[in-house]
Amino acid sequence: MRSSDSAMSVTPLSSMIMPIRSLIPLLAIVASVANGAARAADGHSGAYEFSSRPWPLRYFLYIQDPDVIRAMNIKTAEWNVRVEKGLENHVYRDYEEFFPPERTIETPDGKLGIVLMTFSKTGVLLTPGFNRFNFTAVVSNIGNLVLLKNGFNDKNNKPYNFANWWELPGSHIMSPAVCDGTEGYRYKTDNPKDTNYVGGFGCREWSAQLQDDDRPYIDVTSYWEADFVIIDRLVGWSGFDSKPKPVIGKYVKNWVCLHECPNGEEPGIISNIEEWTKKHGFPMPVRPKRQPEFPDSMFKDIYEE
Repeated sequence: MRSSDSAMSVTPLSSMIMPIRSLIPLLAIVASVANGAARAADGHSGAYEFSSRPWPLRYFLYIQDPDVIRAMNIKTAEWNVRVEKGLENHVYRDYEEFFPPERTIETPDGKLGIVLMTFSKTGVLLTPGFNRFNFTAVVSNIGNLVLLKNGFNDKNNKPYNFANWWELPGSHIMSPAVCDGTEGYRYKTDNPKDTNYVGGFGCREWSAQLQDDDRPYIDVTSYWEADFVIIDRLVGWSGFDSKPKPVIGKYVKNWVCLHECPNGEEPGIISNIEEWTKKHGFPMPVRPKRQPEFPDSMFKDIYEE
């Protein structure tokens, strides 16, 4: 992590790109391993073998429209039954069956649902209400973050996948990151005129802000048009050695604090962002020059068309 004598300055993330470019040879190795892991997953090899490394996540959160989350609870329960019966050829079951919104934040322009999972250092799920499942989280040897039902005593059941652990060797800028299956589309291009453009805030931006000690909070705003911003679907995390940071964002016209709000404040609408940042000694949020900030085009030797 980086530190600074001045906590009031926010270094643009795009100014830290050059150190990443020197990692291209290592990235080629990572891409090769990732491709091999994807093929292995098709044959289930490595999917049920788990890393001996310490469990890395203190918490994992997922933000989405709460009605969509509840609909997915039902849909994934049906999907998981089909997977268990062998009607779907899938390595893992889906965690979304079990996790309704832990909290809903209402704004004049819509609702934000938050799914939160907290863990012990051994990966035991500590989220209230799930003791009956005895979930333990592990990292598979192909990089999936999964929940084992009944811990390690029931290895015959297919684990429940909830995200992927993504690393760039030698980089402390946006790696490690916790990403879900949709993030690959986001990073294909940062050109809004491209037909493949997804844009917005994603898992690489989260990890870059989490690991930057110059940034006192994580701003998850997806900045679209000049007059339109939103908090889009996203996943986030923090580690046991990570400095706790408020998670904030702007949803259309209102700033909100979503998680780990400062000084024990409850999550919800921030009535005045200028007064709020001044009160806590934070700098004002700054719109990035582009989103995504770390597109695949930075690694053309790795992500070939």
